[in-house]
Amino acid sequence: MIIAVGVCELVGVVGWIFTVSAIPTWYVGFVKPALNPPSWVFGPVWTMLYFLMGIAVFLIWKKGFERKDVKMALGIFSVQLFLNAIWSIIFFGLKSPGWAFIDIILLWLVILGTIIVFYKISRPATWLLLPYIFWVSFAGYLNYSIWILNQAKPVACAMDAKLCLDGSYVSRIPPACDFAMCPPEALCEEGVCPETRTVKLYYYNYELDKDELGNIACSKNGLVAIEREIPITQTPIQDAIKLLLLGELAEEERAQGIETEYPLKGFSLKGTSLKDGVLTLEFNDSKNKTVGGACRVGILWFQIEATAKQFSEVRQVRFLPEEIFQP
Repeated sequence: MIIAVGVCELVGVVGWIFTVSAIPTWYVGFVKPALNPPSWVFGPVWTMLYFLMGIAVFLIWKKGFERKDVKMALGIFSVQLFLNAIWSIIFFGLKSPGWAFIDIILLWLVILGTIIVFYKISRPATWLLLPYIFWVSFAGYLNYSIWILNQAKPVACAMDAKLCLDGSYVSRIPPACDFAMCPPEALCEEGVCPETRTVKLYYYNYELDKDELGNIACSKNGLVAIEREIPITQTPIQDAIKLLLLGELAEEERAQGIETEYPLKGFSLKGTSLKDGVLTLEFNDSKNKTVGGACRVGILWFQIEATAKQFSEVRQVRFLPEEIFQP
């Protein structure tokens, strides 16, 4: 019994390895279906299901491994256990909800086959697998819904163009359809280039934000400053934040583990005002991309706040409308 339960629980450990780092970073950014339970529910539920699976396997195993029907039943069970293990690898490790949904369909079919062959050997073993197939059915609904709700949809921007000082043009770019920034060399006119200043854009590296147990702390410790050059204008704070929201990271920066959810579809900066050290930032969030998960929205908030507070005149940052960046 210890071996049977231990092997099943080990599959859960394998899934946890690929899941734990993705939940507060990649997974929290998804639009979830209405029946999606809180993330903390999944751990206890799967732990109990793996325990029940182990007991069921033990009841079949003790009927006698020399029996042909027992060998076949355990073989089919092993196949479903493998499909169970690779689901977490596909969904969270490879970040592929579509392929994970195909895996969960195969998993459901093999679980059904396992129940059928178990029924002929041990009725109690069959009853122990019923909660499992019910939960996998529900998980299939969640997987499919997340896959469909979060499929990338192309953003069509108006075919406008802005003239840079060197005669070149830049167009509007998704997701907010703002004009792309003119390259520094395109800001020069007849060999005279405007002065630039260095600003810091704060992005995130979750590897720098773990506690002593290896869990992501969701704190400001994971913020990483990336330096960029921008032209000197009358609105440097606004320019820096707009550049941050474009989420443009070089490949070498991403290779260092630096990442960001920006740009967010439908999310853009509408205006800024600074009075008595309080910077008020007004945003447009037409797609509600700034809600969902305290860890996720906290990190999004920290990136903007840190980018704004690099300017000495900013002591406090206020966001409008007040309902954005809420868990």
